[in-house]
Amino acid sequence: MGGGAAALAAVARAGAGLVKIAGFDPNMAVRAFLVKLLPDIDGPSVHAVDTAFKEDGVETMRDLLSYMEGGVLGMTDLKNYSKQGKLDMAHTLKLSRAVEHLLEERAKTANNNNGSLRLNTLDHPPRK
Repeated sequence: MGGGAAALAAVARAGAGLVKIAGFDPNMAVRAFLVKLLPDIDGPSVHAVDTAFKEDGVETMRDLLSYMEGGVLGMTDLKNYSKQGKLDMAHTLKLSRAVEHLLEERAKTANNNNGSLRLNTLDHPPRK
């Protein structure tokens, strides 16, 4: 599965449940990702978490994954963003596991690209 493929399904294991994110697109807004991943959280919580991401310059999932791959953001930051929206521990766990899964998928894709690691920057998207 390609990291940028629209058919990518991210699976996050939280407790006994599985959450699937069908049609993941790295260009999707963080807000859209949150709504898809955590459909039962309320609007003010989504808004608060989304605002926290935006205050740090994270607009899209591509931004988030790039910042996390580069070490600029970490799981502690995700937890802090979740606290801004007063998400419970189960929602925070789902979010962190989904992001971990997406990072693992990107790493697999990078490792499978003829053994060469291509650097993705926010200014220069990967060539097709």
